[in-house]
Amino acid sequence: MAQRGPRLAAPWLHGPSGQGKTRLADHFAGLSTAIGWKVVAATHGPRRHS
Repeated sequence: MAQRGPRLAAPWLHGPSGQGKTRLADHFAGLSTAIGWKVVAATHGPRRHS
């Protein structure tokens, strides 16, 4: 039997500006972290170094 890796999921939020996408994503990330999920953020564009 082949080994399987962890299941991954990435919800995609899209819609007009000002509709609450960022607020919803932040809320969902907080709830997910609270129950033990690892949460990461992805951005589009060139990588910026701090």
